[in-house]
Amino acid sequence: MFDYDLENKIRSIELSYLFAKNLDHGVNQEGEWKLFEPSKFIYSFFALNMIYEINWKITLKARKKLRYYQSIKTHTKLYFLIEFIYTSSEFIDFHTEYKDFGSLTSLIKNCHKIENDPNISRINNCEKLHKKDSFFNNYVESISNLNNDNFGVDDHYNLLAFTYQIRNNIFHGQKTVGMMTLKDQRERLVDYTNVVLVTLEMFFNILKEDFGYYRANNYELRDNINGAETH
Repeated sequence: MFDYDLENKIRSIELSYLFAKNLDHGVNQEGEWKLFEPSKFIYSFFALNMIYEINWKITLKARKKLRYYQSIKTHTKLYFLIEFIYTSSEFIDFHTEYKDFGSLTSLIKNCHKIENDPNISRINNCEKLHKKDSFFNNYVESISNLNNDNFGVDDHYNLLAFTYQIRNNIFHGQKTVGMMTLKDQRERLVDYTNVVLVTLEMFFNILKEDFGYYRANNYELRDNINGAETH
C-alpha cells in the first residue's frame, strides 16, 4: 500500500499524462479545427518532466513521499527512468505497447526524413550510455533495432533522449512555428509524442503490476478538468 499523500501525488501526475494522451484541441486552420501536434508533444513532456525528476527506486522502497534526484544531469535521470521500467518483470515491451499509440511503420519510415541540426548532432555524453555517439545517430540506430526486434534499455533511452533534444529545439527557438506546420515535421512530432506517451504508459503499468497502484482513468480526468473549470 502507498501512503495516502504519495498516492494522490502519483495520481495527479498520471492525470497530467492522461490529459496529454487525450488532448484533441488544436488551432483553427482554414475554418476547421485541427490538432496542433506541438501542443500534444509539449503537454506530454510536462508529464514526463514530473516523472523523471523523481528517484523511484528510493520513493517506492519507503512508499511515503516522493524522493527527488539531487545534482544529476537530465539525461542521466532519463536513463534511470528507463532502467527502472526495464528492471520489472511485468513491463510490456516497447514494440508491443507502441502499437496502441501509433504506427511503427511510420515511426521507422519518418526517422529517415529527419534533417540534422547542431542540437541533435551533438554527442550524447550521458554517463550511463554504453556507446557514445550523436543523439541523431543513436536515434536512427535504435529505430533500426526496434525494426529488427533487438531493442533494449539503451535503445529506449536513445529514443527518449532524442525527443528531449527536439523539446529543446521547440522551447529555445530552433524550431519556428512555420517549420512546425510542415507536414513531415508534424508527422514526426506525432512519433516523438508517442515515444513519450508509451514510456509513461509503461511506467504507470509497472506501478500497478509491481506496487499495487490503482490506475487513474478518463472519468477521473474529466472530473478533474470539470472541477478546475468551476473554481
